[in-house]
Amino acid sequence: MAATMIKSDLVFILEQIKIAEAHAAGTPLFGPGGLVPAYNISAGLRTVDGNLNHRLPGQVTWGAADQLFPTLMYPTFRPAGAVLNFGPAGSTAPTYAPTNLPAFNPNNPNPAALVVDPSLRTISNLIVDQTLGNPAAILTALTRAGSTTQMADLAAVTAIYQTFKPASDAEYQARVLAQNERAQANALGNGDPLTPPTSEEQLAIDEAVAAEAAHAVTVANLNTAREVRDAGV
Repeated sequence: MAATMIKSDLVFILEQIKIAEAHAAGTPLFGPGGLVPAYNISAGLRTVDGNLNHRLPGQVTWGAADQLFPTLMYPTFRPAGAVLNFGPAGSTAPTYAPTNLPAFNPNNPNPAALVVDPSLRTISNLIVDQTLGNPAAILTALTRAGSTTQMADLAAVTAIYQTFKPASDAEYQARVLAQNERAQANALGNGDPLTPPTSEEQLAIDEAVAAEAAHAVTVANLNTAREVRDAGV
């Protein structure tokens, strides 16, 4: 979704950048001689490590990296998956093995009390991936379209996509190769079409022509795949 800005928006953004630059250069963000006049004023940019999200004394690390969130109850971390095990001495390849993880004691931290995500960023990647390669995106689209047989429709859409995608990938790869070969051939020439090409330039021209012919084949295959895809939809 496009955002529309006016001059005052850009001026405000620039002010925040200048505050962040001055803070990075050593000027205090808050307090005597600070860049922000009051602790509860939102100004500047977020620091990389998250420090100074809260500017009150004793709270400057709240929300920062490597900091535990304040809790209202005693925390107990239970096993969430496999942990990295480097195996016996001399082993080179790490392996993953399940383990029973002890409860975390804030008064006696245990380095072994780790919560490991065995499928890191899976949820984030599924949210970001809005292509037909993501079943979750397809199901959402089918639901919003009013489908009453989402699972059956999902299987049909997936089958069509898996048939179409190789042709699309092949066309893209052939197009990039053809463009690169033509650019290399053009770089070897002097721009004068009346000047006979050197042997090196002629070889590059021949390779470009062959790559462009191969790309034309993938374009024809892609058009056929599009017809099959559209007929299935």
